[in-house]
Amino acid sequence: MEKIVLVGGGGHSKVIIDIIKSRNDFKIVGITDNRNSEEVLDIPIIGDDTALKGIYNGGVNNAFVCIGAIENTKIRSVIYENLKVMGFKLPILIHSSAYVSPYAKIGKGTCIMNRAVVNPDAIVGCNCVVNTGAILEHESVIGNNVQISPGSVVAGGVEIGRDSFIGINASIIQGVKIGASVIVGAGSVVIEDVPDNCVVVGNPARIIKYK
Repeated sequence: MEKIVLVGGGGHSKVIIDIIKSRNDFKIVGITDNRNSEEVLDIPIIGDDTALKGIYNGGVNNAFVCIGAIENTKIRSVIYENLKVMGFKLPILIHSSAYVSPYAKIGKGTCIMNRAVVNPDAIVGCNCVVNTGAILEHESVIGNNVQISPGSVVAGGVEIGRDSFIGINASIIQGVKIGASVIVGAGSVVIEDVPDNCVVVGNPARIIKYK
C-alpha cells in the first residue's frame, strides 16, 4: 500500500481521512499543519509544512491538500503547486459511496466525497472539492481549484471557472457559465451567466459585489 501525507489538519482533513479509509488505497503517515499540534481522527501531526520536503525524501510519494473553507480557494492552489514542485504525486480521492461515471474526467488532487454524483462527460479540474451529496450533471465543466459545497446541484452543460466557490445547496441551471474566482452564496439559484471576480446570492442570484 502506498503512503500519503495530508497537508492541513482542520475540519476538512477529517473528511479526507474518511475517504481514504473508505477505500483503503493509501496508508496515511501523518498530517502537516502550521497551527494545529494535535492528532486528527487518530492521525498524528508530524510537523508543519517545512517538514514536507523531508517527508518526500523519506519515501512518501503522495500528498493531498486538506485545506477547505470559502476563504481558502487560492491558498489551496498555492499549496497544491508547491507540492507538485517538491515532486509529490497528487492522487484523485473518491469516497466508496460516491458515483463517478466512467465517462467523466477527474483531475489530479481532486476529492469526490460521500454520496456525490459525477455524471457522464462531466469534466472536473485539478485540486477540486466535490463535497458531500453534490451533483455534477452531464457535460458540466469545472475548472481547477473549484469547491462545490454539500448538496449543490450543477446542471448539464454548466461551466465554472477556476478558483470559484459554490455554496451549500446552491443550484446552477443548465448551460450557465460562471466565471473565475466567483463565490455563489449558499442556497442561491443561478439562472444566468456570471462574470469573473464577483459574489452572487439569492434566488435568482444577483451580483452583490465585485472582488
